[in-house]
Amino acid sequence: MPGALGSGSTAQPGFDRLEFAFLAAVSAFLYLFLFELPATPFFGDADQSIFLYEAQRMVHGDVMYRDFFEFTMPGTQTFYALLFVIFGEKFWVLSVTVLVLGLVTAALILAISKKVLPSPLHFVPAVLFIFLGFRWAGFDGSHRMFSPVFILLAVLLILRSRSALNLAAAGSSLGLASFFTQQRGVVALVAVVVYLSIDGHHTNSRSRQTLKNIGVVATAFVITVAGLSAYPILNAGVENFFYSTVVYPLRYYSYGHPNHFGVYFDDFAKALSVGKPSDLLALIPLTLYCVILPVAAAWFTIVFLRAWRERNWEKWKGIALIGIVGVFMTITTTAPNLPRLFQIAGPGLIVLVWLANRYATRYMPKIAVAACSALIALGVFQAVRVQTNWDVVHLDTPAGRLAMIRSKQSERYEWLLQNTKPGDHFFEVYEPFAYFPLGLKNPTRYGQIWPSEYTRPEHVAEAVRDLRSKRPRYILWDNSYLSTTRVAGDHTRPLADLVAADYSPVGEVYDVGGKPVQIWELKTK
Repeated sequence: MPGALGSGSTAQPGFDRLEFAFLAAVSAFLYLFLFELPATPFFGDADQSIFLYEAQRMVHGDVMYRDFFEFTMPGTQTFYALLFVIFGEKFWVLSVTVLVLGLVTAALILAISKKVLPSPLHFVPAVLFIFLGFRWAGFDGSHRMFSPVFILLAVLLILRSRSALNLAAAGSSLGLASFFTQQRGVVALVAVVVYLSIDGHHTNSRSRQTLKNIGVVATAFVITVAGLSAYPILNAGVENFFYSTVVYPLRYYSYGHPNHFGVYFDDFAKALSVGKPSDLLALIPLTLYCVILPVAAAWFTIVFLRAWRERNWEKWKGIALIGIVGVFMTITTTAPNLPRLFQIAGPGLIVLVWLANRYATRYMPKIAVAACSALIALGVFQAVRVQTNWDVVHLDTPAGRLAMIRSKQSERYEWLLQNTKPGDHFFEVYEPFAYFPLGLKNPTRYGQIWPSEYTRPEHVAEAVRDLRSKRPRYILWDNSYLSTTRVAGDHTRPLADLVAADYSPVGEVYDVGGKPVQIWELKTK
């Protein structure tokens, strides 16, 4: 009944025909955004290219943390490296991965929703996630989309049973989440420990049993993380691994522009300065994920604290687990922009619908059906526009034939295709986006050089030494780094001096996110 925590549908495990039809529609929707029909992957500059580039370096013998710098855990790079060994170094591997991530996430949200929401409301969280979120923030094959899958899986396992086997599997799943994004698995583990402690109190379990349950989850988590991390630790060294994955993120990660709390307000500033009416549509998911869901997390916390002492814990425990995990994931997101809040939104969306149903009228099922139908229709419209209205240029690259929206960025890739060949040394200063699709080699250990404390002075010094040693013919350079005035923490001067002395600009200046980017060529002596 509405208002009972955890009370939802009594559906049997597995999916019925309507639910399979929904997942088929999800697959079609994602495919149409990822591939130009019939099967050409869409390509654009994005963080996911970083992980393809690093996976490619691993395939060719480089060791993560030793031969190139990275501060994430090695899960994403290892995943893509394995796929490259099996299928070849092709861009479609990423596109298929994003499709599978979206589909699996939708299926997990749907399966969890069935535990706590009545039909047809159990469709709403997955519909919101895919058709009012994925279009703007979900087409990402980086670590941030992998880790929530394993957190949702852990939640589902615990919801189904708190047997030792299920708790161990849930702990391992949270370990996998940390193998992709180190802090997310830890945060979810803490949330699960809190839940198991409350559950033990309400079920009158002996404290020994509660501690045993917590111990099973925590032990499985530690064993999984340690086992998966053994290879990079042994090959890169404990010191390199610990500095890269723990010390550096704690000390310097927040200096990157999108990596601090202020980015929350940047998103709204950009959304409110839209240039055309169609851009206003982006305000809807921004409001849902950046405003409504955090408010719902606070609202759930108040409801839970008021009612958690109720004796009928059976009606609480399902939504309690989902809500506690959702609240913990929300409040620990230190750079809360739309993509990051969207990626961890699965539990929050379920809680939001549960809260709405708590005060529902008898028309709620009809409202849910109408809303879901409208969102799916919007998704169909958007997918059709992608296939019929996008003006794309086709790039025949070493990573396969790619479709890229015609722009100044696509012109840059066309120029590089004409003037470089696979295996050439090439340096891209601000983001490592061009290396993988064009088959180019970064002569340095660093894929990102930024004018802030995010890039340490020793990073710049090492990059300069590598560039003087291997001397790539072309550098994709951010001309703002040549400025004579530098803010505190900008250590890029030695690199700027090298570029100014040894290279000269060729071609036009491209505006990339407000940055004056230009290709520079090595001067002939």
